[in-house]
Amino acid sequence: MPKIVDHDARRRQVAARAVEIVATEGIDALTTRSVAGAAGYSTAVVSHYFEGKDDLLLATFRLASDRARDRFVAAVDAAVPDQRLARGLEALLPTSEEARQEWSVFLAFWGKAIALPELAAEQAARVRSASSRVARLMDVGPGARVPRGRRADVARQLLVAVQG
Repeated sequence: MPKIVDHDARRRQVAARAVEIVATEGIDALTTRSVAGAAGYSTAVVSHYFEGKDDLLLATFRLASDRARDRFVAAVDAAVPDQRLARGLEALLPTSEEARQEWSVFLAFWGKAIALPELAAEQAARVRSASSRVARLMDVGPGARVPRGRRADVARQLLVAVQG
């Protein structure tokens, strides 16, 4: 009987090893061979799930971004309404091992986006989405003092202050 494989889970597992490689060794250390070895698979398995290095790079960035977003959302959901903005922004800071890994990945990918238009577009979309989430949190608490017409700008400024 053939083995049933959860392809999405396997792809995420490989991308998680890629996040670790980029965070600890740098973006140039990420190869099909290095991620296959770290994930415990053959290069053929990695090649099956990713069309090439650019696809693997994009999946790595997306996974790190998704983790940061999920931590932000969880912090916001757990906070009392007037503390949600502050708790969400705090959750983005590199105060845990996972967050430090993500920061390492984000920093490594800034320069890479110049050569990969799809990555640049992904980064821009993620920034817009994060800015929108932060701006929506300004309805209560300290953010409510910011005029509605300025909230998008202030949200971007807050993210720049937190993320650099």
